[in-house]
Amino acid sequence: MSKENEKIIINCVKKIAKQNHFKTISNCIYKTDGNLLIYAVVWATDNHTIVFRWCIKTIELDDIFWDIFDMSDNKNERFSLRIEGAFCCPSYIFDEKVCEVENMELLEEIVDSFFLSEMKKVEEYTNNIKAEYGDFLSYIIKREDAYDLTKLLAHILLGEYEYVYKIVKSELKRGEDGGFGNKGKNIYQYMEEYCRRKIRNKKIGFRSKIKNLKK
Repeated sequence: MSKENEKIIINCVKKIAKQNHFKTISNCIYKTDGNLLIYAVVWATDNHTIVFRWCIKTIELDDIFWDIFDMSDNKNERFSLRIEGAFCCPSYIFDEKVCEVENMELLEEIVDSFFLSEMKKVEEYTNNIKAEYGDFLSYIIKREDAYDLTKLLAHILLGEYEYVYKIVKSELKRGEDGGFGNKGKNIYQYMEEYCRRKIRNKKIGFRSKIKNLKK
């Protein structure tokens, strides 16, 4: 495929996406649904097909990642960091679909039809999460194919500090680092420290409550 045709195809996808209330960043299309961030990485192949790799996570997963990782300022930076930034919570890839473009003259019609079909499937997917699990965090920790780091961050958001503390301590002993480093420490080291503080504060709060009850 020529560079020109590739550009035409991607621009067409972006146009159709915008008409359906999506926003665009480089070769990604995205939208938010409450706290959910849903996006697709899009590219065209040599045989005139368009690949949509659909991803999902919650905005709070990025926020807690940055809080733990000493990068809280990123929460106020451009939104694209959540999608294509080098330091953000890994998203969950929930689908990958291919759109066949057999006739470039019918490109817009083909993409429009395909995109509307995809939107229905994405809506069904998110509705099923809410119906079966109640929220995305409870869903993602059950997914065997999700990134371990994403699941650990979800456990932290659910207040399960003791569980995460034990896991990351074990991972560190095995020489694992979680795949991210900042200021001389890896993400698992940051998570261990964060959970230790939360556990300590929890104990202090409990003791304080007991003392108040005895008064």
